[in-house]
Amino acid sequence: MTTNSFSPLKSLPTDLLLVVLIALGLIGGLVSAAHRWSAEARNRRVELVVDYGDAQALANTTRRQIDDVLAQLKAAGITTVAVTEDSLATLNGNGILSYARDGDTTLLTFAPGFPGQRARVIQMLAHKAPGLIVTPEGENGLLVGGQRHGQHRQAQQPACCAPFGELHGGHGAEYPVGAGADQAAVR
Repeated sequence: MTTNSFSPLKSLPTDLLLVVLIALGLIGGLVSAAHRWSAEARNRRVELVVDYGDAQALANTTRRQIDDVLAQLKAAGITTVAVTEDSLATLNGNGILSYARDGDTTLLTFAPGFPGQRARVIQMLAHKAPGLIVTPEGENGLLVGGQRHGQHRQAQQPACCAPFGELHGGHGAEYPVGAGADQAAVR
């Protein structure tokens, strides 16, 4: 007894099956290309971005005010300024401050010509490490941690912000302004 089973796939020539699969792939690719073309046609703008730290470094190098540098960059076509969180390393690298570690204290010394940086760092310290002792040191300095001549004050927590430990799971509040143990060494 012979059984004569009929299989529709065996009756189609292999070449026809390949042509059908290629056609299905081509249709899928054309649909995808049409969606991409439609999305690209709606988005014809280009955004040119400069990092604020780079603009600040340019201002420092050319001895110009940051506002003048940003105005010139805007005139040259820059549409956006990217802002990242400052750390001791970036502030130091931009020439805004220097720091030195001595025992349980860190002396931050601000370069002249950067108004508002000292107040901004005090606010950042209050935000990241509430309860940290911050003592003004002369006109351009801050003594962070420890006590100086029995006079100290805690950095004031801004009303807008939660303590750093609450925002970051309790980690990272050990060192001021984003500095880790490797950055808090004596310079």
